[in-house]
Amino acid sequence: MNKVSFDSSKSVLAQFINLSPVTLVTTVSSSGKPDVAPKTQSLPVGREGNLFLFVCTPEHHTYDNVKATKEFVVNYPSQEIIEKIGLAASDFGDENIDKISHIGLTAIPSMKVKPPRIAECLIHLECRLIEIKDYGEYGVIIGNVVAASGNGETVLMQDSATELMNKNLSRNPLLVYITPGQHFSTIVECKKFPLPEKYKS
Repeated sequence: MNKVSFDSSKSVLAQFINLSPVTLVTTVSSSGKPDVAPKTQSLPVGREGNLFLFVCTPEHHTYDNVKATKEFVVNYPSQEIIEKIGLAASDFGDENIDKISHIGLTAIPSMKVKPPRIAECLIHLECRLIEIKDYGEYGVIIGNVVAASGNGETVLMQDSATELMNKNLSRNPLLVYITPGQHFSTIVECKKFPLPEKYKS
């Protein structure tokens, strides 16, 4: 098999196809103003997934708000609101605009934190900040999941059997962001991973 080298002095993600979940992160400013922004480098971590991290530049309101209030909510959207997800990446330049309602989304109260959930999203993870680690022009924001909610049994999985997972995905495809460029897709099917018989989790 022929192997070729990437140019590591340039963007690595621009040189191979990679995917990650699309999320909408909601925050509030120190004055209580809500904000929403899409994030494409984010994931729950740890065996139980009770820690959540995402990458954000310090130039964004999301970074400033989390640093000031130490709370954020991760919302998992569906393909149906893809255009509104794109709008959420915009800076409208007016501090008086309610960005969430302005782009056509609905804020609903969270259970344990001040930032709202997005009603049109499927899953919501309410988080409190553990720490922010800055690496050059990026910050990695790490939070503890203190509450989680979603759209009933059609989304909240109680059984990981492959047949049920696929039934769930057919109803609620997982929205993913694909690099390089600005692409998205949906995952509608999964397959059981072929683990060895003596595999230890």
